[in-house]
Amino acid sequence: MSIVNIAMCDFCGRTSREVEYMISNGEDKLHICELCINEAKEKVDARHADKVEPEPAEESEAQPEPADADPIEVDAEVIGE
Repeated sequence: MSIVNIAMCDFCGRTSREVEYMISNGEDKLHICELCINEAKEKVDARHADKVEPEPAEESEAQPEPADADPIEVDAEVIGE
């Protein structure tokens, strides 16, 4: 008589015989079934859907382009640092 290991989902308790597939952490210590994965994904998706995207910040006054800047003022600022 051989002993058969049946994996059990650590979240819901279903066995690998009750579900289509089971994922383990690679060491066969933790398992999660596809039903729990789907439920977790739905919860994550719902949580992200509830988040409001922030409004883009309004652009402040445009900074002068380097070609538009007065070279004497730029030199004074650099020397003053």
